[in-house]
Formats: sequence, structure tokens, C-alpha cells
Amino acid sequence: MQTLHILLAEPDETQLLLLQQGLRPFDLDCIVHQAPSEETAYQVLHHLETQGKMLAVAIAHSSPPRLSGIDLLASIYQRQAFHKTRTLLLVTQPSTQELLRAINEAHVSHILTCPISPQTLTDTLRVLLTEYIVFRGLDAHKYPSLLDQQTLLACVRRKGLL
Repeated sequence: MQTLHILLAEPDETQLLLLQQGLRPFDLDCIVHQAPSEETAYQVLHHLETQGKMLAVAIAHSSPPRLSGIDLLASIYQRQAFHKTRTLLLVTQPSTQELLRAINEAHVSHILTCPISPQTLTDTLRVLLTEYIVFRGLDAHKYPSLLDQQTLLACVRRKGLL
């Protein structure tokens, strides 16, 4: 079983504590990289890319000027090594223009409006991890604790395997 990696780019310490609670169910099966700044996030990406590691999910908060989550997720989308990475954008009072950029430039997989509960994050991550596992062609049987069963069934049907 290959280890899956999750990148969490969140500059706000209070929000980070809440997000960490939502990430706890994945501690045994995934490596979570916390990036309090854009610079740190890009360093993590470089490390994962050069080591050939699988970035399953990238989570970024769009909180300019400290972190441009949309730009970070767009950069991930443009890197061949992370083409199948699922992305989650966290926003607070987003503008229509911001949402359009997230969809059209960063091709985000999912958007959540803050504040979010730890359970909402856990449920969303389970969906995104399941999509990643299926779309990457990994053996889903090796990742049972990460899977969302409804999403798994929908992905298998979409791929024409059922």
C-alpha cells in the first residue's frame, strides 16, 4: 500500500486547530503536511514532487493576502505529477469572481465555506480520497478506512466498471 499525502495550507491558527480535528481520522493512513504559509506549501509540493509521492488531497484556504488558496490549487492542477490530486478550497464570504477563478483556473474539486465543522471536513475528505484512489487506479481494498462507500460505487459506475 502506497502512503497517501494530504497538504493543508491554512495560515490562521484558530482555523487550523478545527481542521486538524477533521483530519484526525486519517492520521494512520495518510501523511498530513501542514503549511502555515504559501512559501511552506510550495516547499512541500516540491518535496513531494521530487520524491515521487502521491498528493491525494490539497486543502487551501483563500485568505488573501496571507495565502492565495486559488493560486496554490491552480499551481497544483498545472503540475503533471499532481494531475489527479483532488483539491478543496476553503472560503470565507467568497465573491462570485473568486468562485469563478476557483472553478475555471484551479479546477477545484470541492469548495467549503468557513466556518466548517470537523465532521464536515472528515466527510468531505473521505469523498475526495475515494475519488483519488479510484481515478488513480489504486486498489481500493488496500484503503478501506479512507473510503466513502457511496462515492466508491458512483466512481466505479462512472468508470464503467459496474
